[in-house]
Amino acid sequence: MEKILEFIKSITEKRPVLGTRTEYGKYTSRLRTVEYSDRDKVYQNPAEVYSNNIEVHSIKAFTDYISEEFKRRNNATGKFATVQLGIEKSEFTADDDFNEGVCTYNRIKSEQLKQIQHYNGQELDQEDLIEMLLRLKPSIINYGFIANMETEADNYNEVINTQDFSAQMQAKGYYNDIFATYSKLKISRNATMNINPVFGADGESDNSYTCTFRLTAGNNAGTDEDIKIPEGFYIACPFVKAGYYFCVLYVDIQPLNNNGNVTFAVKVPNFETEIENAIIHESKVIKENLKDYSELLVLADL
Repeated sequence: MEKILEFIKSITEKRPVLGTRTEYGKYTSRLRTVEYSDRDKVYQNPAEVYSNNIEVHSIKAFTDYISEEFKRRNNATGKFATVQLGIEKSEFTADDDFNEGVCTYNRIKSEQLKQIQHYNGQELDQEDLIEMLLRLKPSIINYGFIANMETEADNYNEVINTQDFSAQMQAKGYYNDIFATYSKLKISRNATMNINPVFGADGESDNSYTCTFRLTAGNNAGTDEDIKIPEGFYIACPFVKAGYYFCVLYVDIQPLNNNGNVTFAVKVPNFETEIENAIIHESKVIKENLKDYSELLVLADL
């Protein structure tokens, strides 16, 4: 009888449905609730923490997400959290300890920046050069308005983002002058080309040169003419789509005579440095917006 009672007791008593298990992170540990599986006769691993990694496309959305995530986690100092800034994209991890709360800031470059990146390093014929000017029209600026300023990007942006600057650009018609100059170069295959730098009254180069081309359109078609061509021009374009930070880039255009075929080498010598400055600026913005979180680690991985 006693054996029968022990048997009945053994089949009626069950293990607790819920238990606890220690989960170890990189720096700390935590207790997690686990559930007993009758089928496997073991306590299962802790349920996976729900983590919906998200992606944003502006620096404002990125910092807004970080601030809100800290509030929801009751993390007043940013402890165990990291922001890593990169050339192409950046990433925030709210909890490095258990790798949770990941948000990626994936930059969408502005269309004008994409255009100049496409043309940088290319060799263009005259028609392609005109097409490039048309594509860059919204960004071409007269550098003379900001040439006397300090060279820090923040100062450039302070001027470029003012209505007064935009009004002066329109009044000067600077783009029209450049477009008219390069449009005039209807070059024939047999044209000869001589390049000479232009010097001012003080003996200094004025960043332009004269080229002798055979004109094939207009009243003087068929004749040679000296045309003063600028060495290049400046553009100011947003770093990211709908962004407020502008990159100021110099577009160098060098005419080449390749066995009678005249082409133009396009180079943007300060492209890389301006991109790096833009990312450094983002780092400053993030640090300023999140300065209350003293333990947040911000890495500029350039």
